[in-house]
Amino acid sequence: MKYFALLLIFAVQLVINPIGFSDDIPQSEAIKIFTLANQEYANAQKLMSQKKMEDALKGFKWASDRYGELVTAGFVNGQLYYNLANALYRQGKIGNAVLYYNKAQRLLPRNSDVMENIRLVKTEFADKELTSKVPGIIKAILFWYFLFNLGEATVFTIIFYILLAVAVMCYIYIRMQWLKPVCFGLGIAVVVISSTLGLKIYNEECKQRGVVIAQECNVRYGPGKEYEAKFKIHEGAEFIVKDENDEWYKAYIFIDIRQPEDKEDSSNEFRVGWLRKSEVGII
Repeated sequence: MKYFALLLIFAVQLVINPIGFSDDIPQSEAIKIFTLANQEYANAQKLMSQKKMEDALKGFKWASDRYGELVTAGFVNGQLYYNLANALYRQGKIGNAVLYYNKAQRLLPRNSDVMENIRLVKTEFADKELTSKVPGIIKAILFWYFLFNLGEATVFTIIFYILLAVAVMCYIYIRMQWLKPVCFGLGIAVVVISSTLGLKIYNEECKQRGVVIAQECNVRYGPGKEYEAKFKIHEGAEFIVKDENDEWYKAYIFIDIRQPEDKEDSSNEFRVGWLRKSEVGII
């Protein structure tokens, strides 16, 4: 019941503070800015098809600046992130584009355009990505984990808690014997679903993930320029933050880097190093 109460509080907070809310810019003004940016982006695409590259790039930059204003003001919206990523990609800013495509995917996990654009952009990476794919059978069984964003997964979990509570109450007071296996099945479902929700919260809210936005970045042995560089990575490379020190992140890098033969670090340890905060963005 305590866990259910915490989930209910979280759901209420989503209602009180809806996605897209900001005190800095009124929503009516934000909608106007967003619409103008979309129009400018569409116009820039037409200019690009007409081979007027200089004018097109100006249009993409204007659109990305407007989208950026909304992001800076505190608006959290999947479509906003996706449009900003597209505008940044058109300007050749691959690292920043990947950053906002990832932000968009968290809020729009079922959007095929977001997933396809991430896939296409990654084909341009200078570094080979080192990630393991989740088997399709796991995605099918735990569909809510992969197809729902955090808010949707929370509501999904609460619904099962309510169903379990109603079934248990009916079994206790009405004494319907057929409800006993139903309660048992719902109990197992609640345990599994709430466990995966906890994992999702941990992965998205507790575990910091980032993207390299600089064209080239040194991964160093320590938090400072005085430390030797282990290897170089390029924009678009993703990582997990393990620690931080002033202007530096200690991170595990998700790229295939072969360590020199004279190094004794294990394969995983060799991929751990320090990155300058100014050269990366946090998803």
